[in-house]
Amino acid sequence: MKTGKKRSAFTLIELLIVVAIIGILAAIAVPNFLNAQVRARVARGKSDIRTLENVVLMYMLDNNQQRPIDCDDPGSAVYLGGLGCGSTSNGAPTHIKGIPEFSFAPMFMSFSQLRIFTTPVSYMSSTQMLDAFCSNCAITYNTRYSGQATQAESYTFSLIGPDHLTGDWGFFFKPGGNPNGLQYDSSNGLTSRGDLFVSNVFSDIDSNRQRGGRISY
Repeated sequence: MKTGKKRSAFTLIELLIVVAIIGILAAIAVPNFLNAQVRARVARGKSDIRTLENVVLMYMLDNNQQRPIDCDDPGSAVYLGGLGCGSTSNGAPTHIKGIPEFSFAPMFMSFSQLRIFTTPVSYMSSTQMLDAFCSNCAITYNTRYSGQATQAESYTFSLIGPDHLTGDWGFFFKPGGNPNGLQYDSSNGLTSRGDLFVSNVFSDIDSNRQRGGRISY
């Protein structure tokens, strides 16, 4: 009598158990990976903003302490009466939206807003202009320029954050809005509202703000 080798194979129950275990591990690992990715982008964004703040200091040293302005403020080479000079033709993103209080904020994400730091003197590389949360967007740069002021009263650098809504950065809200802006906080969730931003305030004649210096994160 011939005795063949006994074949061994997984039963359906065993396969289902393995699939269930893999699913549980994936459910644990994927959110942790996404969270680590967001935290890495936040860290990169903060580093980029600090670099740009140093760029401002270098600019002011080279220009007799004159504060840099963006291209929509009085005194710039291109002044459009208070609207951001960004457009689809010069780099303003079309797929990024602004918060309702500041719907035209994506216009400030064009690379033309940063040209004061690249022309005629290059204070930074092009890679330092990129928003860590948007591959084709520039870091937002905006200055406040009161009609009574002789120089820009403040400047803000910001990143859109994971919610992909720009305009949460500081005291440019309409009346009744939050004058200090809404800072992104990862502990509120991976896609919670808020921008990652820093405002440097010298004065604020129009709204009579008493607080100056470096504001946020």
